[in-house]
Amino acid sequence: QSIGLPLIGLLLIWPLAAAAGVEGVSWAYLAATVLVAVFGAWVWINNGASRKAQAETHYSFRKLWRSCKHLFVISIMNTLITWAPLLLLGIWGSSDEVGVFGAATRLAVLVSFLLITLNNVIAPKFAELYATGDINAMGQMARRSAAMLTLLVSPIFVLLFLYSTEVMQLFGPGFSVGSDVLIILLLGQLVNVMTGSVGFLLMMSGNEQTNRTIVVGSTIVLLILVIALTPQMGGTGAAIATSVALAVKNLISVVVVYKKFGIITIPGLKMFFRHVRVVER
Repeated sequence: QSIGLPLIGLLLIWPLAAAAGVEGVSWAYLAATVLVAVFGAWVWINNGASRKAQAETHYSFRKLWRSCKHLFVISIMNTLITWAPLLLLGIWGSSDEVGVFGAATRLAVLVSFLLITLNNVIAPKFAELYATGDINAMGQMARRSAAMLTLLVSPIFVLLFLYSTEVMQLFGPGFSVGSDVLIILLLGQLVNVMTGSVGFLLMMSGNEQTNRTIVVGSTIVLLILVIALTPQMGGTGAAIATSVALAVKNLISVVVVYKKFGIITIPGLKMFFRHVRVVER
């Protein structure tokens, strides 16, 4: 899902865009989605272990819904955080501002692309470790993954940050005005990466209701800031709202994870706290 969809989509964009323009790009995305979904279904159906698990395990709809209703809300709120600024900017801003903001958003997401991929892999491991009560191992995995991701995305962040104007100009000369928008969005994505998979850590440990509350609160912050800043500041205001809401969501999650499990996910922060305690003693 994380690799197949963009990879197949990129391979199909070239011939389909040449044949049908923007509509061809849409068809490329649709075709990639269908192909990945069909492949996933084929893998599931032909996996003997999955068939055995289905035969031995049964959950009532009521039991599943108790957990999944919170995940459903989280999914909707995360979608709002991603798309609401762009949609509301379309109300108060010009079509040029919307185009520039959309391009900057897609570039900024490059910083957290590896995090999205890692979450799909690491989430089941969090669930497994929590089920066995191995909180220390869960904390180590969360910290190491966050540190590894921060190290890997740092060159991309620095490149986009220092050459924001030149990178935006790749979309056309008129896109250079969006360099400040890109920088602001990059800062929000950097916080997203440095805090690690805190949201999935909460969801995989039976705290999906808590995570839902955090995400809903962050979405409210986003909407308030977008409505307050976008009419006066345009794309810059929408970018500030997006980055602040993303930072609020992740930093509150970091605090909650620490209070519930004693786990600090931000790289280097645990060592910093240890040093402070030693100095105080």
